[in-house]
Amino acid sequence: MDYSWPGRVVVVTRAGRIVWSYAPASGDGRLDHPSLAIGLSNGDFLLNDDFHDRVLVLGRDMHIRWQCGHTRVPGRAPGYLNDPGGVDLKPPSFGR
Repeated sequence: MDYSWPGRVVVVTRAGRIVWSYAPASGDGRLDHPSLAIGLSNGDFLLNDDFHDRVLVLGRDMHIRWQCGHTRVPGRAPGYLNDPGGVDLKPPSFGR
């Protein structure tokens, strides 16, 4: 992650070589201080975009597949986020 504006998501090898990067400079896909990304089993990424007040699922094809929160609209009502500082996955057995 590149915690900056515009932000960037990178995948690196253990040796430090960048093998994939997402960093649009404009448009709705531009990131503003992303601070955490989790690789999903299908190859997509779950990430928080702190200053855009949203959490995203980003595909390796560079498309946003899902979003929670309204871009650049902070809030505490259902469907809104305010500087989401992290993300987590619900374990399959949670709530059973």
